[in-house]
Amino acid sequence: MVCKNCGLDNAEGTEFCNACGTQLAVGDALTQPIIPAAKEKERSRQKKYILSAIFIILGIVHLLLLSVFRELPADDYIKKGDAYYADREYDNAIAQYSNAIKLDEKRVAAYLKRAAAYEAKQEYDDAIANLNQVIGIAPLDGNFYVLRGFLYQKKGENEKALADYINGLKQPMIDNGLKAKAYVRMGNVYINQQDDIRAIENFSKAIEIDPEYADAYYLRGVAYGRQKQYAQAIENLTKVIEIEPQNATAFYTRGNMYSVQKQYAPAIEDYTKAIEMDSQHESAYFQRGLVYGILGQHEQEEADWLKVRELQQMGEK
Repeated sequence: MVCKNCGLDNAEGTEFCNACGTQLAVGDALTQPIIPAAKEKERSRQKKYILSAIFIILGIVHLLLLSVFRELPADDYIKKGDAYYADREYDNAIAQYSNAIKLDEKRVAAYLKRAAAYEAKQEYDDAIANLNQVIGIAPLDGNFYVLRGFLYQKKGENEKALADYINGLKQPMIDNGLKAKAYVRMGNVYINQQDDIRAIENFSKAIEIDPEYADAYYLRGVAYGRQKQYAQAIENLTKVIEIEPQNATAFYTRGNMYSVQKQYAPAIEDYTKAIEMDSQHESAYFQRGLVYGILGQHEQEEADWLKVRELQQMGEK
């Protein structure tokens, strides 16, 4: 115990100071050993432990917040957009593709997919705006001009569509499938302009690229028919049927080509095939009825006319 008088540190339990004889006050706080340096060191160590614990906790919280609020990579946004697009949630898909574009303004896939979502909503101007961005990024890729041409054609802006098809076909990079489609679409434009010769030229170019392109043969057959070149028309329509044996429209149109040449037996056969494949094919019943009337087969003619009327009434409901 520490003596108040002389400051000697006496042994625990001593009643009187061994140096000055002063009575020691047992239990007095002042008689206890004073070691301020040790106490301060202990307090400093405790503070360090507390601060370390706080920093660890804050670090864990920071990592948790980053995991929740971190910005996704562009690919992840595109995948989320694809999922929404598959579910036909086009607005949500557009939002996700836009997020991807914010992260990567050169991401062609995001623009193309966003264009497709706008097209699905029939918002063609916005779809075209996205194709404009793509063409700005990759001006030598003909595929993108062709895709934009499709959109212009849907809007009825055929001259702009033609310009894009022609420009796209000139580019060094273009997929053969889209190349063939571009020729077919160009042929369609020319048919609408009553320019069957140029239409046939373009359909033929599509067939050179893809010899199994049924639509190209069909449209070329129609163009030949409009030029009254019925043999070529029938040849092309027959090719369509070889490629697509269940194509009711091809049978019906070939029946018309036979009928206009007064080849009534094969015409009836083709109309009947079309009806077998599509029992609601009103035009096939109508044309077959006309042929039956020409042949004097009035019972069959009447049956076909009754069917036409029945289908018309169904359509009026």
